[in-house]
Amino acid sequence: MRLDPGRPAVDFEVRDIFGQTRRLEDYRGRKLMLSLYRYASCPLCSFRVRVLIRVPGRPPGPGTGGPGLFPVAP
Repeated sequence: MRLDPGRPAVDFEVRDIFGQTRRLEDYRGRKLMLSLYRYASCPLCSFRVRVLIRVPGRPPGPGTGGPGLFPVAP
């Protein structure tokens, strides 16, 4: 889902694979892509994470299921 320019996203919070709480508000002012994955052995999910890892300026995805937050370099 894409948001129209100027339309704010609804704030949410999730726990990352290290147990830390991440909120959308923590990334205010930065470009961010949220990806949802089924589980680590899902072949399509694993492929998508591998593709994202190869994109310059993006950190590796979690690869463990659940949400993936990918801060995007400007």
